[in-house]
Amino acid sequence: MRSLMSVRGLALLFAFLGPFLLWGGIYTGLMAYQDEEQAMAAANAGRVLNARVFERDTAATIDRILSEKRPRVLVLGPSYAHTNVRPAVLAARLGLPPSDVALISVPNSMGAHWYAILKYRVFDPGYRPDLVLMVTGLQSMLLTRPLSESSFVNLQVQLPPKGDPLIDAKVRGGASLWWATLREQRGKVRGAFFDRIRDGAVFWASPQDARQALGRVFNDEKIDMRLYNHAMPVVESGSEPAFTPDLLPSPEEGFLGDISALGDAHGAQVAWVRPPMSPTISAERNDVAPEGFQARALAVVSQQGGAYVDLRHLRMAPSMFRNEDHMNSEGSRRFSTALARVVRERGWLGTPDWDPWPVTVEGDAALAPGEGLTIEAATPWADDRGSFAVWLAAESEGATADPPFSLHLDGVPLPVNRGRAIPQHGSTWQQWRVGGSRPASPGPGTIVLRADSSGPGVRVQALALGDPPRQYVLGDAERLWGVRADVLARSPPDEWGPSVELVAAAPPVVPDAERPLDNRPGAVAALRVPQMAFLSDEVLEASTRWSERCSPLRIVEDGKPLNDANVPCEAVASGPGRSCHTAESIQFSASDGSDPARNGRRYELRLAESRACGGELFVYPQDTLRFTVAASFLAPLTRGVRVLTLAGRPLQRRAGELVVRLHAGSRLVFERRIDGRTFHRGDIFLRFEGVFPSDEPWTIELENLSATFYLLRGVTLSERLLNKP
Repeated sequence: MRSLMSVRGLALLFAFLGPFLLWGGIYTGLMAYQDEEQAMAAANAGRVLNARVFERDTAATIDRILSEKRPRVLVLGPSYAHTNVRPAVLAARLGLPPSDVALISVPNSMGAHWYAILKYRVFDPGYRPDLVLMVTGLQSMLLTRPLSESSFVNLQVQLPPKGDPLIDAKVRGGASLWWATLREQRGKVRGAFFDRIRDGAVFWASPQDARQALGRVFNDEKIDMRLYNHAMPVVESGSEPAFTPDLLPSPEEGFLGDISALGDAHGAQVAWVRPPMSPTISAERNDVAPEGFQARALAVVSQQGGAYVDLRHLRMAPSMFRNEDHMNSEGSRRFSTALARVVRERGWLGTPDWDPWPVTVEGDAALAPGEGLTIEAATPWADDRGSFAVWLAAESEGATADPPFSLHLDGVPLPVNRGRAIPQHGSTWQQWRVGGSRPASPGPGTIVLRADSSGPGVRVQALALGDPPRQYVLGDAERLWGVRADVLARSPPDEWGPSVELVAAAPPVVPDAERPLDNRPGAVAALRVPQMAFLSDEVLEASTRWSERCSPLRIVEDGKPLNDANVPCEAVASGPGRSCHTAESIQFSASDGSDPARNGRRYELRLAESRACGGELFVYPQDTLRFTVAASFLAPLTRGVRVLTLAGRPLQRRAGELVVRLHAGSRLVFERRIDGRTFHRGDIFLRFEGVFPSDEPWTIELENLSATFYLLRGVTLSERLLNKP
């Protein structure tokens, strides 16, 4: 009887525990499974850097790289940093020797890795780069916990034996990432299962031989990424993302602020750079994050002295990518060029080791007639501060051509550069550049600004030192240059968002749009356009701010534009519907890969409707562009809108007339005719009587009356004349 009861008890026990043991075994096996790629990563864990496997761990390799280079610019990130950035191109575009730029790319790395590398490999040993470029997707920026065993090992080798308290606290958190890891493992097991079914039906070989054969046939370099999303696979093994945006930690929880603050504390500018993905990438894989997370990330980074740059607007062709999210050599060259331009234009590599001039100010910024303001310095102006100059923005009761003040340095009058003294129409604002180069070490300096005794008095809004101005003794850059609203952003191009809308007329018809075809080798033909060489990809790539291959000429096949323009000419023959514009002709392939010279279809030229050339816009002959600006966009201009600035250039050296109109609501503020050749002398400033923003939208209209093509790179409304160098 007892034996029977024992058997029944064991049966009940196993009936209760059996499901848990079964699912526990499945879970253990699932989490322990490693596919070939994962097994290789585990075998090489802690030794992979910049896509190379080293004999020593990555910590020792990083130490060696930094000791050899001692770089001014450090590029750090996961595989994106390695594939998307070409250090030699970046250095050349920044005017630096190659040794000044170092790349550190750890596969599948995230915030914890980067924090550890910067703290223990870079800053603690005493390296002081001026700039740290974090090149990575937003998802990787937000992650706090490694998703694989090899990634944990990659982190461990960067840490001291006792670990790091901040990393320990954040890596232990993030329970949602456990679910992401589980989903990733499930996808790998499912992918391996369906791969065996597929390969077993085709190959009479081992799984390793089958993988090698498939790798040779479907090498990344042989795949037409433009067709990637048009396939209809029977089984999409492993297509589910490892984690969905709702599983990501918030920007406040991650390492964004900690890394930015770490760099700021050691005198390094940390810039987070979000690169573009291939145009063929699916929506769910396009580095998605919850709504508002990017804005919150920007706020977190800015609060800690960092910077955030979203370069996803950079126009990239599918042929510039080796797969959905990693660039090839052509793409990395373009991305590195654009990144260098951002670095230059944001001044992240300004005068190194700038040491502000220690000064004291005596007197009031509001000077009655005859009163003075004294700025005293106990030390000379040193060579490493660059050229000396005084910049001044002042306000008086009347706008005059001559300054209503005098300015002396060490008792010697400083001449006012009258070419930069610009009284503004209808305004009391004045802007002056005073002084200029002077002996490097004349002794302690004393600057005296005195209002003319017979003048109206002066109120100083801003006073800055250096050429260009770097040290603000009074006021700030906004006070000196005036508040501005970039309708078409100048540098770098930003997304306009809902505040600005561009409406354009239909593009003009291209003369002789239908031309004889030149048959080229392979399934390629060409239309000769020697008179339009100034619009070619080659010319524009060499001359535009963002090195764009952006010819606006398009090939139309039976009334429908081909869908992949501006690719490198060597890539035209490797895929259907591609085109490139050289100095002599536009080469193209048919939409279905047939020979354009023999398929009987009609091919003609047309101008692109988008007019986009990176951050610039084409203005076609006989064209009209209208920018509609929301009133809220102009709200910061509390002193009123007084100046419209146009930045651009004609693409041909010929006379051409442009008409510019500005409507504030329903009221026409002004209408001006300008000679387009004026762009050759620099930006065009159009001044008018001050108008204050209302609740109605504003409209800026630009009409081209000539046969000239223009590239427009900046449209700015401002309080006063922007004369910034």
